[in-house]
Amino acid sequence: MREGTNMQRYLLAGLSSLLLASASGCTPWHAEEYDARLESAENNAATARLRADQVCYRLDLVEQTANEALRRATQAQEQVQQLLQQAKRK
Repeated sequence: MREGTNMQRYLLAGLSSLLLASASGCTPWHAEEYDARLESAENNAATARLRADQVCYRLDLVEQTANEALRRATQAQEQVQQLLQQAKRK
């Protein structure tokens, strides 16, 4: 009889756990709310990735522009140096 009593206790504990889980757990409304929150988080992450990509693109443009400005400034400096040397010779 002891085995039957232990089995009933396990069965009762299992059913109680199942009842608690279903009563306090994930109702269809909760599942929809969680899905909506997850979708919102995914959309936010996608937006953040897009913005980060845009920032990287703009940084590349800034770097290209800065390099071009440096190249032109170096070229202008060389031209000034040449003009100064030519003026000294005269």
